[in-house]
Amino acid sequence: MTQPASRQPVTKSVETLTSGMSSIFSQISSLVQSEMEMETAAIEKRFERETIARLNERLDEPFVTVNTVTGDKGIKQAQDEYQRLMNLLKDKSEFRCKPKAEPSLLELC
Repeated sequence: MTQPASRQPVTKSVETLTSGMSSIFSQISSLVQSEMEMETAAIEKRFERETIARLNERLDEPFVTVNTVTGDKGIKQAQDEYQRLMNLLKDKSEFRCKPKAEPSLLELC
């Protein structure tokens, strides 16, 4: 179906306008995309700088330790526990190495 001659210029103008607007929106979209990428990169850099600064600050802070000799978490209790475990290990190895029959039939461990 053909359009009357009077509508053809209007149709051409609308097509040109639509094409131009499509091009403009495409360019705006590209600009917004690149702007967002630059903004994201800047935010990431700032976050990295702030994080490293906070870590350096924490590393520069003195830290406090509590060393106890006696009590539930004391050094003496840890040493006693270690000695107890070593004695258990020693007892088990002696148990395995004991003669099973006569003393003349000792097994080597």
